[in-house]
Amino acid sequence: MIAAARLLAPARWVRQAVRESGREREGSIQAAKMAVAAVIAWLVAQQVDPSQSFIAPYAAVFMMSETVYRPMTNAVHEVRPWHSVYCRRSARSS
Repeated sequence: MIAAARLLAPARWVRQAVRESGREREGSIQAAKMAVAAVIAWLVAQQVDPSQSFIAPYAAVFMMSETVYRPMTNAVHEVRPWHSVYCRRSARSS
């Protein structure tokens, strides 16, 4: 029974990504964007220097992961001060 649940987990994840917006959909959209960027980078690198074109997809995925990570950390830093002010106000009014 547990083995069957593990085998069905990826299908459940994909179904969740298609049906509802949320973490699953965001992850799959980001993965698709990275795949497209990697293919485009490889195609361009093939035209520039075919002997080194294998590096281009790695660079594209690395750059995209950095541009995704940075806005998330910036958002956390932006929300954190407001969260502490709200928590202090809630504690006083209780």
